Amino acid sequence: MVINKVTFPICLPQNPLKDEKLKNQHVPFRDSGQKHVDFEICQSRMRVIERNMFYGANKKIFLRAVELRNNMTPAEQLLWQELRKKEIFKVRFKRQHPIGIFIVDFYCHKLKLVIEVDGDIHLREDIKEHDDGRSADIKNFGIRILRFTNREVLENMEMVKKQILDEINSVSLL
Repeated sequence: MVINKVTFPICLPQNPLKDEKLKNQHVPFRDSGQKHVDFEICQSRMRVIERNMFYGANKKIFLRAVELRNNMTPAEQLLWQELRKKEIFKVRFKRQHPIGIFIVDFYCHKLKLVIEVDGDIHLREDIKEHDDGRSADIKNFGIRILRFTNREVLENMEMVKKQILDEINSVSLL
């Protein structure tokens, strides 16, 4: 087994921005022997992290994702409480997850499924164009995207959960 030193920002503690020493903390890298999957051991959490689920996201994106996790909108918080219920959805979602140069609201790596919760600003034409380009880039990774508005999440959670379950079931059948 080959062990090298690499920096991997996912291993940072809860609030990495406050502790300068830990920003560039080195952790051991272990070669898994597989071509397409690298694994890192996070010393602070002692768990294996599959790097390819981040699609080349850099340290800056990881740090921004930490900030977004700590400042979720009310609609995102409400949906997150539902998505965490594995007895309903049967899969694991991650919140504010880095994918390449983007951070998606929720991501299930097993199903390659993104769930986005959009506020009213996403109704503006210039923002819609940006969202369309962003969606196209994410879809190029073979990832499916479900979009909901804040209003749908806050006012009609049952419909949102049904659509998510329908998508999970359709992906599972493929």
